[in-house]
Amino acid sequence: MIGVSHDNIDTLKKFSVGECRSKFPVAADADSKIIKSYDASMPMKASMANRVSYM
Repeated sequence: MIGVSHDNIDTLKKFSVGECRSKFPVAADADSKIIKSYDASMPMKASMANRVSYM
């Protein structure tokens, strides 16, 4: 499993270690290409990723 976020890499380093407790990596998607390609944006703010899981 990997998380994807629109946040910058410095923010995600802190988030991955703190909030996620290093349980999974979080990738930075600054230009939202991954978020858009998986149609995983939030309905009210397209630049932000929604919490979606794919298997």
